[in-house]
Amino acid sequence: MPSSKRCKIYIKERFGVENIFEDYKFVERSGDYWIIPRNMEVKDKCITAGIRALRDTGMGLKPTTYFLQVVGEDISKNVIELDRASLKKMVFDREKISLNESKNNVENGYVALEFMGEIIGCGLKKNDGLVTQIPKGRAKILEDILID
Repeated sequence: MPSSKRCKIYIKERFGVENIFEDYKFVERSGDYWIIPRNMEVKDKCITAGIRALRDTGMGLKPTTYFLQVVGEDISKNVIELDRASLKKMVFDREKISLNESKNNVENGYVALEFMGEIIGCGLKKNDGLVTQIPKGRAKILEDILID
């Protein structure tokens, strides 16, 4: 399956995002998928263009924090809202958090993390636990912004 179609199907099935990609396509570079305008030509010598949207981890596609933030208002599935205590423990202290039964409608795998109504990045849900996939540098920026 062409990479652009594969990416669009994954994003639709995993996060419920659709109908925003009509003017965009995905281009693969070294296991990363970049989203660019559909009419943009990318030369073979070009290393990157657009926004890095997904990475092929070998176990599947993982969305980047920036991509989830860009499409955040269109995400309708697999979102976990974090309270301040969970945000601190998981994202800033880099610890696994347990999820209560109310989160059971969220599928195992990559999820969008939400705080105060805004998508802040990517997490990985495994059964009843959740770990951050937000890079340490980005987590530090979030900590500086969000913590009193």
